[in-house]
Amino acid sequence: AIIHDLDGDYIYPSFIDLHSEYGIPHKERLRWNPKPQYRSNKSGAVAWNEAIRPEIEAKNLFEHNEKSADNYRKGGFGAVLTHQQDGIARGSGLLTTLASNSEHSTVLNGTASAHYSFSKGSSRQKYPSSLMGSIALLNQTYLDAEWYEQAPEGEYNRSLEAWNELQDLPQFFEVNDKIDILRAWKIADEFEVDYIFFSAGNEFERVKEIAETGFALVLPLNFPDAYDVSNPYAAEMISLQKMKNWEMAPANARILSEEDIFFAFTSRWIKKKADVLSNIKTAISHGLSQEKALAALTTNPAETIESSADLGTLEQGKIANFLICSGNLFEEGEIYSNWIQGKEHIINRKNNFDARGNYLINEKDTLIINGSLAKHKAKIIQDSTTIKVKLNQEGQHFTLEYEIEGVHRISATYTNGALDGKLN
Repeated sequence: AIIHDLDGDYIYPSFIDLHSEYGIPHKERLRWNPKPQYRSNKSGAVAWNEAIRPEIEAKNLFEHNEKSADNYRKGGFGAVLTHQQDGIARGSGLLTTLASNSEHSTVLNGTASAHYSFSKGSSRQKYPSSLMGSIALLNQTYLDAEWYEQAPEGEYNRSLEAWNELQDLPQFFEVNDKIDILRAWKIADEFEVDYIFFSAGNEFERVKEIAETGFALVLPLNFPDAYDVSNPYAAEMISLQKMKNWEMAPANARILSEEDIFFAFTSRWIKKKADVLSNIKTAISHGLSQEKALAALTTNPAETIESSADLGTLEQGKIANFLICSGNLFEEGEIYSNWIQGKEHIINRKNNFDARGNYLINEKDTLIINGSLAKHKAKIIQDSTTIKVKLNQEGQHFTLEYEIEGVHRISATYTNGALDGKLN
């Protein structure tokens, strides 16, 4: 056994993302053709409409992608639910860890979920051509699948067979607006389905109705950027609805939690996953509790995909997915390492010394080194003025650069509890 002395550090379960295309090839749209396509171009005993694709299995498409996995690991994620995000019936999803091992050892469940939407995706078939058509097609497919299950032998349909096989799995539904949740609710009510919605982030606008559905949500963390209103003419073009959405989107999770709506978080629309924590802190600053935020990244997604026996908490017998951090992750803490299936992945290398403190330079100015053990920062106080300092560090050697009536550089080494250097 190897003992790591982490006295003073923080440990969390690694996060779980339920809305991912990790390791799945993106389905490209075909070039536009002026001639309308009325019949499906798919061959075989499959559904008559190209947007109905329940026979697509993520486990047949999945391939480990180290670059994508590393991006997720930097955001604190240790496992993802991934599927091909194309079509109205999108087939099954796969649950995998983000370890840099072969697919044989990282896949936890090859058939973990079923996926739907109102978007026809890459299909060039003329129907459906509207939201109403998508709803009608989804309803009709439920009816066709019921008929197929009860019909006497004689007709084989691979799509309807796969559809029926997926019904006992967690049912995920991607929507583009809060109203789509209420539309899908009517379908769910008719066919007795419990959906988990990949939501749009504006559910606060209809929170009472959404709470009545009793369905779980997977909330996006990509909040709108502030609008540039420096130009008064351009500012007049920004609607009140857009301004209110910019103001309220970071409070969406807090508002839903006040209505006891069960939710998890996803980084789906955040390109650089390391930015996830700053967005989580934004949600917390808008009233979400740290406990609810942590649950939305760990225990809630594990429960949603029926994997609480393996993921979500730090307990004996579970998969060794955990984070080692410098402090409280939802305050100033940084991730040192992300351990996945017992293997360490360094995110920010921890210093085995602490050079933070105040140092006198020029016999009058004060150099302040602060930040974290993983990443030191610096500034200079001259009288009552704060001067920015660019700090580069290699081990215990520091190079600092700042500007006061010209550019100055300090080369210093931290030894025996002191910073010994030379000003150039």
